[in-house]
Amino acid sequence: MAALYSCNSEIFPNIFQLLKILACLPVSTSTAERSHFCLKGRLNGLAMLSIHANMDTCSDEIIDELAAKPRRLEFII
Repeated sequence: MAALYSCNSEIFPNIFQLLKILACLPVSTSTAERSHFCLKGRLNGLAMLSIHANMDTCSDEIIDELAAKPRRLEFII
């Protein structure tokens, strides 16, 4: 930010624009890390499905089990 404030926009217009863009960029890469974490969870689920593919499953039991788990979001109607 100090470089942005000390840069003269009339003398160095391109550098001033680059500094403004740089000031708006995020500092961390948390979104990329979050997406990799979600991908890892999905791959673990797919691996479990592949490993236990020979098991007989009843869709009603699975739906009941998933419905019993608490939800992260509460919907207000």
